[in-house]
Amino acid sequence: MAVLLTHMEMVKLARHHTPDAGEAVLQEAASHYQRLLKKVPPGPTAFTARQLLAHCYLKAGRWKEAVEELETLVMLYPQRREVRGWLKM
Repeated sequence: MAVLLTHMEMVKLARHHTPDAGEAVLQEAASHYQRLLKKVPPGPTAFTARQLLAHCYLKAGRWKEAVEELETLVMLYPQRREVRGWLKM
């Protein structure tokens, strides 16, 4: 299942990667990733969405939620190269 974002959605989500992203922008992006995770099956899109959701939580100082998302990534995708790298740290 392909999930396509409109240009405006991509622009809005890209804003959370800027150094000065405020809490409202991070919450907007996190909400989008949460909705996306409810719609897509496990796979590359879900992996990336969960990774970006954890990133939003980290930038917002929401440590517990960030750790929960990262733990979920480790449980769901232990075979992914990125996850194997995290486990070696």
